[in-house]
Amino acid sequence: MKKLVSAATSLVMAATMVGAVAPVVAGAADAKKGLTIQAYKDATLADGVTDNGSTIEVSADAVKAGDVTIPVGVYLTSETPDLLTIGYTLTVNSDNAAAKNITLKEYTAAEDFFAENKNFTGADGTSFDTKKVVAFAGSYSKRAGYTAAGATTYTPAPNGVPDYNTTNATLGVAWTNNGSSYTWFGAKSDDFPIQVFDVTLPKGTPEGEYELSFLADAISPYGHPVCLLESTTKYDAVENKNLDLNNLTIKVGDSAEPPKTTATTAKGDSSTTTVTTATTATTGSTSSGPDVSDAEVVLDFINPDSEDGYWRVDPDDGVVYVDMHITGKDDTVKPTGFTIEFTAEGGFAFSFEKVSPALAGVSMSVNGPDQAISCGCPQPDGHGTPISADDNVMAMITLEVPDGIKDGLYEITASKVYISRDEKAGQGPTYSTAVRPGYIAIGDVEPPKTTTSSATTATTAGTTTTAATTASSATTASSATTASTGEQGGTPLYGDTNCDGVVKINDVVLLNKYLNDNKSYAITAQGKLNADCYNPKNGDELTSEDSDAIIQSIVHLVELPVKK
Repeated sequence: MKKLVSAATSLVMAATMVGAVAPVVAGAADAKKGLTIQAYKDATLADGVTDNGSTIEVSADAVKAGDVTIPVGVYLTSETPDLLTIGYTLTVNSDNAAAKNITLKEYTAAEDFFAENKNFTGADGTSFDTKKVVAFAGSYSKRAGYTAAGATTYTPAPNGVPDYNTTNATLGVAWTNNGSSYTWFGAKSDDFPIQVFDVTLPKGTPEGEYELSFLADAISPYGHPVCLLESTTKYDAVENKNLDLNNLTIKVGDSAEPPKTTATTAKGDSSTTTVTTATTATTGSTSSGPDVSDAEVVLDFINPDSEDGYWRVDPDDGVVYVDMHITGKDDTVKPTGFTIEFTAEGGFAFSFEKVSPALAGVSMSVNGPDQAISCGCPQPDGHGTPISADDNVMAMITLEVPDGIKDGLYEITASKVYISRDEKAGQGPTYSTAVRPGYIAIGDVEPPKTTTSSATTATTAGTTTTAATTASSATTASSATTASTGEQGGTPLYGDTNCDGVVKINDVVLLNKYLNDNKSYAITAQGKLNADCYNPKNGDELTSEDSDAIIQSIVHLVELPVKK
């Protein structure tokens, strides 16, 4: 029989990879760190439940009347925000046989905890309302709201873990900084919890003491302590003995029995048992665009709230806000991670909100110099994360408008895309992906004329075919690898790079691709003659000035050819 390996064990296996890329905080490591289980500070306890710090008392009358649910948090004690990983497993401990009926329910970053909005204030004075749990590390922005730092996964085991001799409800938790630095959201590490879960005592739970305890002495099948924190130093209660673990006792009624305070350690093998949860999701919709039926995933930069599909400067903030949407071909598309690099014409400076609403609000890493985001987002059952049916915004991008930029249209797209497949749902390491570029409108830009042509959408792993779209969302596209048509030596239709008889955004896209990589993107001799529209030289010298001229002609700023 295969044995369950906790989330903490999986975290240990990944720790060396995380540490290789994660920033390390300079300075001496803490002598000790600690984890404490206690009542969730920001929640209100039910009638008949009293918080006494390391003990919570539940009146006999309360548990006789019905189920009693106690919100509990795990809090970190640390002087320095330098952790790469946090892993721990806790269980319900008691000699009372009724302990097996107590349940634990964890809350993810995407789930509402509070029935009504609750106000929170960070150490920097930032104040906001939310129904979600605010964690020990994170940040707030007007656009994305509160975003927890790092990524947390859970391994619930309602009936215990045989490897660790636990037969009652057990919960494994793994947190990683996701390759990014972070700060406490409050003034101290323990102002807010690492995680929150509900402990439910069913109606009629006998009087006595029930302890929520860390598996302080347990060793994973891989030889690591189950409760382990890592920075430049490892913190645990077994080998290094520099991790304080503080349990919580729940006392029901007036008479109390001594709780069972330790868990027996047992080593297991390296096999795992995966609990598969059937999950379905209806993916969100995107703007109309080219035929993308061959792609498993579509990334869309078109503005669905604008009639022409363009993104424009926010007059209040002086920047351009762009959303990239994701749509899966069907509900089997469940990414387990992604890396995406972005490009935009015009020299805009990029910044990103570090959260992906489309993928359960998972926290992302941002590589600023490469204009890239990345994240791992597997679920506890081993499957990937379904795309949200309510909010399919995968990335929220803020673009700083460069000084002196000319009025016109500027393309924004994804240049490299790797979306890791839920391998349990299909074959191959990555999903095939198509991208619909978007356009940033600077100044007074009118929609161009539109036509429709076929679009290439199928991709290979790690490569992305771009499908261009016009301003009115009536879609136009040209294949990235197919040469334009047209005969050599005809009368030029200036600006018509792809020789389809109409001057439009597609011509700019094809010309720019050719200028960037003329070995992969071909233009016919007639197309070169047409594209050579700035101080024309019979198609012999194509430059970015020709591209700019076509854009300006589309928005009626100039007439082609431009001669200066």
